[in-house]
Amino acid sequence: MEKEKTIKLTLSQAKEMLKSDNEMLKELAIGAFPELIKSNYPMSYLELVNSSDNRPRTASGNPVVIDEINGQLNDGIYFNSCLSKEQVKEIVAFIKLLALVKEWNKRDGFVPDWGSGTLKSVIRIFNNNICHDSSVYYSFPLVFKDDKTAGLFRDAFQDLIEQCKNLI
Repeated sequence: MEKEKTIKLTLSQAKEMLKSDNEMLKELAIGAFPELIKSNYPMSYLELVNSSDNRPRTASGNPVVIDEINGQLNDGIYFNSCLSKEQVKEIVAFIKLLALVKEWNKRDGFVPDWGSGTLKSVIRIFNNNICHDSSVYYSFPLVFKDDKTAGLFRDAFQDLIEQCKNLI
């Protein structure tokens, strides 16, 4: 029988443990300070964009700046010339979600590989409802390493997901 020990852990120590590649250290940190789950991820698109090292980039390498009123990306790409304002809002919400998913997965060290046959957690629309479940082969844009992360993302960005349901 293994002997158990009690350890003391400060919030700053737990934050450092979250930066580690060691999953056991991360689990200990989150077990001691569950509120750190949210602090490990950007909880808004604005938070993501304002972080200089994590800014989403266009194909030309420029930071993504979205002018929602004019439907223009900063590379001069207009996408509202033949779309309604509602469609533009859906596209903008979808772009924001994709940038956030990419950053959350990057922080988790997760790269979805749809050819691997491994189980992934996805957020999808079923009967017009937002749900998360698992998938092995079907590709979905909102994919995460586990159910806990997918659920946290769904709860944090439910409004944004609602805005672009038709695109998911």
